[in-house]
Amino acid sequence: MRVPRPATRGALPPFSQVQVAPPLAVIPRVPPPLSAPATLVGPPELKLPAMKLDMPWGDPYGIAGPASPGPGTGAVIGSGKGTGIGPGSGPGAGPGENGGCCGGAFSVGGEVSEPVPIYSPEPAYSEDARKAKFQGTVLLLIIVDAQGNVRNVRVVKPLGMHLDEEAVKTVSTWKFKPGLRQGVPVPVQVEVEVSFRLF
Repeated sequence: MRVPRPATRGALPPFSQVQVAPPLAVIPRVPPPLSAPATLVGPPELKLPAMKLDMPWGDPYGIAGPASPGPGTGAVIGSGKGTGIGPGSGPGAGPGENGGCCGGAFSVGGEVSEPVPIYSPEPAYSEDARKAKFQGTVLLLIIVDAQGNVRNVRVVKPLGMHLDEEAVKTVSTWKFKPGLRQGVPVPVQVEVEVSFRLF
């Protein structure tokens, strides 16, 4: 039964590739006939900021007080729907969909395949860098969404001379064959190296 008050504050259970048992805000009084540890769907190697692990499970952004699963629907803890925690839908944590954490982006590995670029033009050289005969590599962190579009481009290792801006502008136009999880396209976070070389 869902309650109108916000979900109780608590810690997240570990992530797993398959969710056998969803987390519960209220521990059942009758032990289940077959017990399974609660998990959220996502890469098992996903590490979140340290939280007190002795807290009851709940929404880390919830409120302190008596145990409450929140106003969401399904077996969710929070305001979302599904079997996860937070405002999203599905078995993950946070605002995303279909698993994962904190916005839904997965990391490559396990059952999650790497997105494959299908349109990846080279960025233009800035005039300043060309005149200075400047070369190097810009490292970007991007999210390739389930449609193969680039989102959330962030410079991890800048190069300067206006080449970072050129790399961001160009990579934002790239198209990918999206990464898959169990055969379903999912958003995946990947690093992209953009090299600037004068020949």
